Amino acid sequence: MKKTTFTCFLAYLCLFGSNLYGNQLEVAGTPPAGAVGDTVSLQVKELKVGEQMPDLLVKNVINHPEGEIQLSDYRGKLLILDFWATWCAPCVKGFPKMDSLRREFEGKLEVLPVTYQDQEEVDKLFSRLKVLKDIKMPMAVSDNTLRQLFPHRTLPHYVWIDPKGKVMAFTSKESVVRDSIRQVLEGVKELESKSAPKALFKRNELLFFGNRGFDEDKRILLQSVFMPYIEGMPAMYKVTGESDKSWMRIFLTNSDLPTYFGLAYGAGKVDFNRNRRILEVKEPDLLKYNADLDNYDEWKLDHRFCYELIVSPQYPGQEYDIMKTDLDRMFPEYRAAVEMRDTEVLALVRTDTTIDLRTDGGERKIEMDAFGLELNNERIGLLPYHWRFHLQLMRIPIVDDTGIDYKVDIKLEGKMNNLESIRKTLAPYGLDLVKKVMPIKMLVIRDRPQGH
Repeated sequence: MKKTTFTCFLAYLCLFGSNLYGNQLEVAGTPPAGAVGDTVSLQVKELKVGEQMPDLLVKNVINHPEGEIQLSDYRGKLLILDFWATWCAPCVKGFPKMDSLRREFEGKLEVLPVTYQDQEEVDKLFSRLKVLKDIKMPMAVSDNTLRQLFPHRTLPHYVWIDPKGKVMAFTSKESVVRDSIRQVLEGVKELESKSAPKALFKRNELLFFGNRGFDEDKRILLQSVFMPYIEGMPAMYKVTGESDKSWMRIFLTNSDLPTYFGLAYGAGKVDFNRNRRILEVKEPDLLKYNADLDNYDEWKLDHRFCYELIVSPQYPGQEYDIMKTDLDRMFPEYRAAVEMRDTEVLALVRTDTTIDLRTDGGERKIEMDAFGLELNNERIGLLPYHWRFHLQLMRIPIVDDTGIDYKVDIKLEGKMNNLESIRKTLAPYGLDLVKKVMPIKMLVIRDRPQGH
């Protein structure tokens, strides 16, 4: 088995990220070089819950007749600062909802989206996505000052300011719902701020137990651990190691059960992401959170888990079977299976088989950003894998249907978040990306029959 190292961020997937393997938790808290200030050059200290918001003049405000807003203009209303970025899919997906809430509570609630990115980047996003075309609420761009006041490591990040200008809470998107806003306005609910991890999370360290007192040559043969939801931990998974040569390590943090089953049954070969899972269960809300409900803070404690598996090279190729056994032991009420199902997909297909895409050799390389993707001496199947992060709004599986079984060299230059742009870049290679219905492997999760 080839060496495998990959990380998937479930709650904070990039929509237009510049590096698939980059840590978005760090990106969210550190503006890239060249980000400019929003209003004036200020040295400001971090604000905490209960402290008074200074009366800043926020410049670079788009969709506003004056192009700037004095924060005191919001006094008398509940204000939610919505920190976001164009590459943050949950942020972008949440805009219609935020705009709707602002209209519903007009005169009582204001929402101010804030990003470190400049107006050009924001305008590009809003011009591309039809779902955003009618959203005209004021937005602060090229911001540094508000980010210094409210540093954060994940996006989206929401800061609630009460009508008197006092900081109320810092929350994730699950708390920004109609009932919570109504109860806050009526004074019958106090928001609970999301917590930071108790210790710095290092994904390359063992998650739970290190056994550091043992000699280095007496390492773990097999270890698996389940734990409940850990407040403040990112939702992610990571697989590292070389099955027949080194220790394999699989760990997931704060992940739901479909993610666990998807990883175990994909076995490092098939990416059973949310578009390739079918829930045939009586109570799907136990497996997947229903966004129409206002109970996420309670739901996550019972339905998201942390897990770590370490397998010695003495047991090559057994890590995913062991993970399946662990899932069967911990969650016997469910069973999962991989089945062929006719499914609408975006399929990468060949339009000209005379074009030879075979690699010239050399160093294996994968490079990707919002405006290009390059493979050198790599599998063509990596293209659909990368596109699913950029084309999340398509909501259908993206698969390789080329039949190419050799390594390729391909360099694409175009917008990787735009289907037509991708198709144009593929044409010279005799390739295309088209919608079609075809049988593909799907992960099906069912209730286990009683007595089985």
